[in-house]
Amino acid sequence: MTSGRRAADILRDVSNQSISRAIALMRSISSSPGRASVSELARTVGLSRTTASRLLATLEQYGLVERASSADYYTLGYELARLGRLAEPYAGVVARAEPLMRALAERSGESVTLSVPTPDDDIDFIHQVDGPRLIGGRWWVGQRFPLHASSSGKVLLAEPRGAPIVEKLPARLPVCATRTIRTREALVEDLDGVRERGYAITRDELEDGLLGISVPIRDDRRELFAILSVSGPTYRMDSEAREPVLVALRQAAESIVTILFCSDPRSQPLAETSQSHSLRVHE
Repeated sequence: MTSGRRAADILRDVSNQSISRAIALMRSISSSPGRASVSELARTVGLSRTTASRLLATLEQYGLVERASSADYYTLGYELARLGRLAEPYAGVVARAEPLMRALAERSGESVTLSVPTPDDDIDFIHQVDGPRLIGGRWWVGQRFPLHASSSGKVLLAEPRGAPIVEKLPARLPVCATRTIRTREALVEDLDGVRERGYAITRDELEDGLLGISVPIRDDRRELFAILSVSGPTYRMDSEAREPVLVALRQAAESIVTILFCSDPRSQPLAETSQSHSLRVHE
C-alpha cells in the first residue's frame, strides 16, 4: 500500500514537471515567434533536445503550438488564441495579485492600485485595495486621467512604447493641480528621472493634496505588463514615510511577477528591483 502511494506521488510529480516544462516552452516561443527552433528552445528552457521535441509534439497535437512547414521552427498555436478569446481579461491576474495588494495596503496604510497599458496608448485601472485609514485616495478603477499628471501614467510614458505618445503631446500640457508638469520639455526631463530611479512619483500634480508612487511590473520578456501604485494624502506621506512604502511597493511588484511569470516557483523574481539605485524617494 505504501509503495502504491509512493508510485502515485512519483507519477504526479513527473506530470507536474512536464506541465511546467511545456509552459516554459510556450513562453520561450512567445519571445521569438517564428524563429524558435527545437534546439534553441531546449537550450533556453534547460532541457535536452529529445525532451523538448517530445513535449512540442504533444503541444502541437493539441494546437497549442504550430510548426512551420518549411523549417523546424515553432509559433504559438490557434488553440491558445481560441482559449484566450474566451478568457475574461485580467481576471486571473487580479485574483493572484489581490492578496499581495491587500498586504501592501495594510503595510503602507494607503490605497493600492493595479493598472495595465491599453491598445489606445492609455492605462486602465483594473483593481484597487484601500488601506485601513478613513481618509484615503479616490476610487480609481474604471477612470482615466492625463498620463503626465499621474505616477502610473509616467511609468508608461517612460517606457520605449511611451516615446511616441510623448512626441504627440502638445508643447503646453493640461494643468490639473498646483504642481502639474506644464510643458512637454519638462516632462521629458522628469521621465529621464523615472527611468533612472525605476519608479515614478507625483505630488500635487493630479490633485492638490494627493501623492502617488508607481513601479513597473514586467513580464518574462522584460516588457511592461502592468503598473503597481500606492497613493494617499501628501500630509501622511512625507519623505521619511515614503521610503518604507517604496520598499514595500517594490517587494510586492516582485512577488506579483513571481506568481504570474515564473514557471518554477523557486525561480528568482524577474521584476526590476533597481537594487543599483538608491531607495531614497525623490519628489
